[in-house]
Amino acid sequence: MSEKNTPFFGEEINLKEFFRIFSKEKYKIILPSLLISLIIFVILLFVKDVYRSSTILASTSDESLSSSAQLLNNFSSLGLLPNYDSDRSQEGVAIISSLDFFKNLLSIDDLKIKLLATKGWIKETNQLVFDGNIYNKSNNSWVSNEEYSLDGVPSILESHREFIDKLRIRTNLSNGFITISFDHHSPFVAKEVLDNIIILINEIVRENDIKKYEQTIEYLNQQAVNISFSNVQVGIFELIQNHIQKIAIAKSSDDYMFKVLSSPYVAEEYVQPKRIILIFTSFLASFFILTVTFLIKNLKS
Repeated sequence: MSEKNTPFFGEEINLKEFFRIFSKEKYKIILPSLLISLIIFVILLFVKDVYRSSTILASTSDESLSSSAQLLNNFSSLGLLPNYDSDRSQEGVAIISSLDFFKNLLSIDDLKIKLLATKGWIKETNQLVFDGNIYNKSNNSWVSNEEYSLDGVPSILESHREFIDKLRIRTNLSNGFITISFDHHSPFVAKEVLDNIIILINEIVRENDIKKYEQTIEYLNQQAVNISFSNVQVGIFELIQNHIQKIAIAKSSDDYMFKVLSSPYVAEEYVQPKRIILIFTSFLASFFILTVTFLIKNLKS
């Protein structure tokens, strides 16, 4: 077999032939690769920076529930109460990711505008850049005409999907700690969103639990009247007292569901786009594709 017809991808690779072809076509390979990298660079100049803030949380509800879990289970086995799940951290995570939680979050101050109507951030003046197709800053009105928008406000379902794309929640299986991060054009807004998520999840779970405890107390009082066994009545009254204490704790505790181990912060450097990596990757990909293309073309000729 002649050197010219030696297959490049076969068992035997003729390096001399490889370098001969590359030397011949090097300008056709390198220059287009550089041009593609330059185009990527120009495009990335128009891509807005994205900043990320993070926080680490620990569940506090597990500890508060553990003291009464056995007592609750005893009455559940008698059919007096439904079963209770002591692991509530994942319940909190599910609530944060829910559409209802997102709606409540949008009702806080001007977070609705900051989350739905911005497209950039001016670092020098710490000013948000608003999308004129969604929000008219001059008269403070919503003007979106996208599909499913309502009164100029973008679709709540689409907005929720975009919110979830920017929200990251990770649970450490070894210690149960939960890391939540959020991406935004403004590092200040990213921190503000996390601050409000922490406050809101604690408020929602607190209010739901207080309502549940009050309903349970009312139910247990009714059951105590209908039960003639004194030892069961004593247990019911202990459970009622336990729920009264939990209501008092809930009303007096700010960190009811989650306590903050590491507070949200204002990031100093952006996380996206990774311009250097993207430009370098685009050059290598173009270089590789063009090199293989010209090698195959020359080896087949």
